[in-house]
Amino acid sequence: MEEKKHLRLAMQKELAALSPEEISRAGEKACKIIIESEVWKRSLSIISYIPLPKGEFDVQALNRAALLGGKTLLLPRIEGKQLSLVPVPSLKDLHGKDFLKAGPFRGLREPAPTQNALSFKDIPLPALALIPGLAFTRRGERLGRGKGYYDGLLCKCSKIYKEPSSIYTMGMAFPTQILEEVPVEEHDQHLDALYMDGSIFSMEENKWHV
Repeated sequence: MEEKKHLRLAMQKELAALSPEEISRAGEKACKIIIESEVWKRSLSIISYIPLPKGEFDVQALNRAALLGGKTLLLPRIEGKQLSLVPVPSLKDLHGKDFLKAGPFRGLREPAPTQNALSFKDIPLPALALIPGLAFTRRGERLGRGKGYYDGLLCKCSKIYKEPSSIYTMGMAFPTQILEEVPVEEHDQHLDALYMDGSIFSMEENKWHV
């Protein structure tokens, strides 16, 4: 879809303009807000990610908070055209050189092939999934980077867990990433909430929680 292609290029340019300091500050602020939310407190598992070096929301403070809080932290690993989820054993592994290795997508760090993935049916529930993206809307629509990894992941989870509250999905966004609309296709998955600049927007309630 050409419309998606053009919007991806525009959003990548916008995000590339963010300084490392801005990205770091936003990530630390998000951690303070999200760990006080009810969805974080009730979640036994946090499905997260390792951010790209530039132009992606930094969730590393939240990853550390999950492990320090005794939650199961799951990080994605590309396997073919899909994502598997690998539990992080400890804070040491999160920052160690053996657990995380360069993956096939832009050399982004991901759990090494030697680490065992967790079956989707064995994810401790309820879970909170922190989802990256290039653009989002307040209707829960998301524009990814074009590989379909997260749409596939969320689709698989929704088929396994019929109860909507089992895995709560939250897009992690900078203000510039919130748009009135993004082009969507039938396979695109919708999110339950958005985090942006100190607030969480609930799609179901259609309002911001500060």
